[in-house]
Amino acid sequence: MDQFRLILAVAGIAVLLLVYILSRRSGRRRESSRATPREIPTRQRIPMSGDVNPPERPYQAAMESAPSFPRKSRKRYIKFLSGKDNNRSRSADHYRQGTALEPLTVTVYVMPLPGITFRREQVLRCLDSLGCVPRSDAGYDYVILNHAMNKTMHRLFVITDAHAPGIFARAEQAEDKANGLIFNMQLPGPIDSVMAFEKLLDIARQVAARLNGVVCDDLQNRLTRQATMHIKDRILDHNRKLRFTHSSSLQ
Repeated sequence: MDQFRLILAVAGIAVLLLVYILSRRSGRRRESSRATPREIPTRQRIPMSGDVNPPERPYQAAMESAPSFPRKSRKRYIKFLSGKDNNRSRSADHYRQGTALEPLTVTVYVMPLPGITFRREQVLRCLDSLGCVPRSDAGYDYVILNHAMNKTMHRLFVITDAHAPGIFARAEQAEDKANGLIFNMQLPGPIDSVMAFEKLLDIARQVAARLNGVVCDDLQNRLTRQATMHIKDRILDHNRKLRFTHSSSLQ
């Protein structure tokens, strides 16, 4: 009888130890699961077109994908009209021929700083180095080369003296100094209008930096960022009118 009680006591102690060990293991598992929670997979939301914020201005997005313009001499004319630019030039010529809308004229001045004068030799050397070509009517053309059309040259804008005859006249009639330069461009042209205006600004700023001048608007006031945005808005508005008149003429 005593042996039977001893066996029951030992068995009870063994059962208690087993329950204690199992409870400790389950507690550790709970603590580990709380410390490192299981990642619940979530469904990824498909982005919609309305989620993308539109650019502040249309031409900013256009200029981000626009090719950069390398600086080359007049003997190696800049290659604008390749690929998409060539399509833009053809569409611009088609709009110009098929509509009665007047072309848009964009004018930018380069005026000398106080106490500075533009000397004839300096101006001619500067324009030659930037790839400009002299005209027969006392001016300079900035031209681009179209490889898609038998390497035809197209005029992008014209550079003349602010006060005729000025330094661009014939040598015997030319003055030794100038009070300013005019950059005149008519749109649409051989390439996209906004890109053409950006190129005009780039050349005007280079000329101003080399001759100690400042870029001004058509009223000969310093060209600010706000004024530049206003000119680009005018160009975009003119492009919209061209598309509207062209679509109306086709109907």
